[in-house]
Amino acid sequence: TRRSSYLRALLPVLRQAVNIYHGEFLHDQPVTEWNHLLRVRFFNEYSDMSIKLGHILLRMHRYDELIERMWQLLDHDHTNTEARQLLLLAYQHHPTAPRIPPLRPALRHTPLTP
Repeated sequence: TRRSSYLRALLPVLRQAVNIYHGEFLHDQPVTEWNHLLRVRFFNEYSDMSIKLGHILLRMHRYDELIERMWQLLDHDHTNTEARQLLLLAYQHHPTAPRIPPLRPALRHTPLTP
């Protein structure tokens, strides 16, 4: 249908936008330049886009990705109730999915060297 083709087209754009956010630290600016309002705005945009992406993933039955994305959002904001609701819905549809959060993103890509 027209709505599902729109969602399929929107999916990669939202994925890319969500993937840009790596936390509240602005890596390309010195500490003195870290404007609190800018960090809050970036986080709010990340959170909003993650929730929109989550709803699309739920409609498209992509539960594994939905679970991973919501755990990532909860890693940044453990109080986000909408992310928890989406996570519960994903687990209802995919009961065999792991029930523990994945490793934090910072640890996921860190090589294990002594």
